[in-house]
Amino acid sequence: MLRSGRVQAADRELQALLADRRRVLGDDHLATLTTRYYLARVVTRRGRLADARARFSRLAPHAAMLLGDEDRLVLEIRHGAAVVEALSGRLAAAEAALEEIHAVRNRVYGPGDPDTLATREQLVWVVGTAGRVSTALAESSRVLQDTVRVLGEHHPHSLAALYRRIWVLGLAGRRAEAFDLLPRFEALTREVGADELRCASLTAWLLRLDGRLDSAARASAAAVDLHTEVLGPHEVETMRSLDALGLVHLLQGRLPAAETIFRDVLDRRIRELGEEHLDTLVARMHLAGVLMRRGHFSAAARELALMRDGVRGVDPEHPLVRRLPDVGWGR
Repeated sequence: MLRSGRVQAADRELQALLADRRRVLGDDHLATLTTRYYLARVVTRRGRLADARARFSRLAPHAAMLLGDEDRLVLEIRHGAAVVEALSGRLAAAEAALEEIHAVRNRVYGPGDPDTLATREQLVWVVGTAGRVSTALAESSRVLQDTVRVLGEHHPHSLAALYRRIWVLGLAGRRAEAFDLLPRFEALTREVGADELRCASLTAWLLRLDGRLDSAARASAAAVDLHTEVLGPHEVETMRSLDALGLVHLLQGRLPAAETIFRDVLDRRIRELGEEHLDTLVARMHLAGVLMRRGHFSAAARELALMRDGVRGVDPEHPLVRRLPDVGWGR
């Protein structure tokens, strides 16, 4: 259900299943704990980060008390909580948590265990997002080689490691190498029936980074259509794909079109995610940028002022904070 991208249905079904398992099996049963974990993951994917953080915070000590600190499910729960911290802009806390989880997994289950390898891939994501691209670049290569060697290239963790390698190459400006790997990622995505949404977004992102704006516009529009078809218009990943299309229009100089998209994205994110969600803050920054380009400085200043309280909780290394001077307002 998660891989298909139909998160709304997964949310409803898991909530119903959790109610049944609590009634029949009780709160302490392994099946109940596992369902709570999967529901927290779905809530995370839907962008409801405060809800997800609360769910993981309640679940982690309960599961650890019943199963022990080194149990696989307990470590999965702690991993999920770390992902929520990263998505909330608290990169240092997320990295520290993932490093600790990796140490336990490496010691208890071994370096070739799928969960150990997955933790390394997620650490690459956090480190790369924090701007330590050279570190992420070196580790992403090692993670990909180790994961494919141990699990084979068709394993979901190998596909995730390949995705992460392409992403880091894009961040590092080594786009030719990223494009060289992209056809293999697309082929493997089709062969294993993996999430085609991620492939569509990655392709559009690389084309934009490479300055192929006409191709990027077509790929971004196709990604929006695909996300809308699979997820619906109001899911967090659909809104991100639409925001990416707005960035292409901005680079093309199509400022009215970009402004229209950014306003639409901002309205959806306020309604679905709330004013303080990181994605909402990003939407305000993008809208402020296009307003400045159009000479609407007072309106841009209002949008930036609305970011001030929200961005205080975001680590200085986060790209949202690092890019603020580019739109005329430093932290």
